[in-house]
Amino acid sequence: MKSGALQLVGYDELCEPVTAIIAAEFQQEQPTELSLDKIKAAFVSAGLASKLSVVRTFDALASCAAKTSPELLTVVAPEISPPVIAAIEAVQSVAPCAVILITRDTKRDPIRLVTELGVNVVLNDVPDGEKLSLMSFLAVARFRQLNNLRVELVATKTQLSERKTIERAKGILMQRKSLGEADAYRAMQKMAMDRNMRLVDLSETIISAAEILK
Repeated sequence: MKSGALQLVGYDELCEPVTAIIAAEFQQEQPTELSLDKIKAAFVSAGLASKLSVVRTFDALASCAAKTSPELLTVVAPEISPPVIAAIEAVQSVAPCAVILITRDTKRDPIRLVTELGVNVVLNDVPDGEKLSLMSFLAVARFRQLNNLRVELVATKTQLSERKTIERAKGILMQRKSLGEADAYRAMQKMAMDRNMRLVDLSETIISAAEILK
């Protein structure tokens, strides 16, 4: 195993219940403050540890996350190295979740980068159980809040896009059938109901047909 290999600790059950993963990157010589035993002890003390598994490669992190769909990822790394960044990015691509980063790295650019990738809390030491419990639920709460905002934003964009499609189709009917706006809309509603289609799907059909007949 190469120096700096990943040690992954997966927790299948947390209180409330939350599934968590600890991903800890250790070099050959590490200060005792960042020892794996201390990290595991903090999770146990916080009442967050139940079922435990350990893997030791960066590749295993994303696959473990894909299988467990964690709500919390805790990454422990002396430096925010490219492999650490890649591991966080890989997890967020397959199973987006809250992230706590414990690092001695104080450089602003790497910290800014990982926060853009979804790191919710950055600490400079392994916390005790009480603080870890607080930080864990803070990270999860932040993630859920941001995720809800993202979902709402996507829904809003979808609604606006569908409204534009419907308006475009209505305009085509108004022009082709010499209908007023209200009559064109009612005609579209009736056609959608008769065909058991969503109004936006019918609108797309009208637009496609109009493109063909140009």
